[in-house]
Amino acid sequence: MSADYDITEQIYLTNKTYKINTSFQHAYGHQDTKSRGELSIKAILNVEEERLAGDYQEQFSVYSPFTYMYPPSPTESVINGMTITKCPI
Repeated sequence: MSADYDITEQIYLTNKTYKINTSFQHAYGHQDTKSRGELSIKAILNVEEERLAGDYQEQFSVYSPFTYMYPPSPTESVINGMTITKCPI
């Protein structure tokens, strides 16, 4: 099971249930620190998304070691009060 499988599957099922016509593309993270040339518009938008997510995390988020399962999640592990949401392998 890959990291974020539960979130990815929930997005897929929501789109399917409500017949939302979408397309998905992978965007590599942290391109502003890894790239040596001019960034594509996709990369620029990804960098901005990461900045906005960081701003939100700093301003509003509270750390929670326990997370709730999405309906399509095949399994959940709780070890020492912390939810394990991805396989380390």
